[in-house]
Amino acid sequence: MPSLVALIAENYVGDQQATAVGSLGSARAVSGMSAFFIGGALGASVGWRPVFGIVLAVAVIVFALSFTLRSDKGDPSIEIDVIGAVLIGGSVVLLTLGFNNLNSWGLFFADAGAPFDVGGVSPAPLMIVLGLIVGQGFFVWTRSRMKAGKVPLVDLSVLGSSRERAAVYAMFIVVSLEAALNFTVPLYIQIVQGRSSFDTAIAMIPFNLTVFVTALLVIRFYRRYSPRTIGVFSFGLTTAALLWLSFVVSNNWETAATIIGLIVFGIGQGALVTLVFNVLVTAAPTRLAGDVGSVRGTTQNLASAVGTAVAGALLSPSSASRSHRRSRATRNCPTRWWNR
Repeated sequence: MPSLVALIAENYVGDQQATAVGSLGSARAVSGMSAFFIGGALGASVGWRPVFGIVLAVAVIVFALSFTLRSDKGDPSIEIDVIGAVLIGGSVVLLTLGFNNLNSWGLFFADAGAPFDVGGVSPAPLMIVLGLIVGQGFFVWTRSRMKAGKVPLVDLSVLGSSRERAAVYAMFIVVSLEAALNFTVPLYIQIVQGRSSFDTAIAMIPFNLTVFVTALLVIRFYRRYSPRTIGVFSFGLTTAALLWLSFVVSNNWETAATIIGLIVFGIGQGALVTLVFNVLVTAAPTRLAGDVGSVRGTTQNLASAVGTAVAGALLSPSSASRSHRRSRATRNCPTRWWNR
């Protein structure tokens, strides 16, 4: 992600740069749509292994095309902040492991599936707390390094203003919501409705396609409306869509009401991702484009993990023992399991 943002800053300016940033912001949506469709088709016909071959082929094509871009020369004299890399890497790993295992290891008290416990407490919440502490250690270390005149791993000046920090918070929230929706809707289709992976892909295409189109079209509104206006309106759409879906989702998945809810959420989500990304890119000088990409990539990855993990913890049985006790009651009634 840092390299992509740096390449955009190096190769595009003005409206072209805004369009390129919008394209990068919408890339997750179009890739998600493609992944659902291609993966669902292959999973239903020949199995999941060919998907990895496709990923390899795409990687080779991207590598070959990368030589057509003009590259930033960089600065060989800069030394990598190894301590900062270890701190932020450890923080992200601890937070991701903690959130992703809240369900299997226990929300607070350790379940049977936990690899260990600390006085009966699950390692998952302890990892989350430790990850937050290590993350704060990264910020303390980075500030001290910047005061000493040394090059930090990530220049914190990209988060210097309240506007830039608000953009990061907004990105974290909307990506978390997107991850939760991308987890719960396919789960509902396949578990409750008992449909195939290909059916799931077809059902998710309107949502991902809407995100992709909106991320590109919202750029046209930048000159007419302020970022605050667009952000408030987009958050209103995502909130209304989620409330709407919570009432209209039923076993009759083809209903227009459900598809409309996904499309409305896609409009709000696509507009927000592009908006907050543009705010970060335009607020920082070109030399800090890589730092903006680092912040954006880390925020998106962590938000995706948190959104998926929280949704999974809320929807799934929270321990192996409770899952075993419920299995007999829920085996013949998946809708009851979902409602619980």
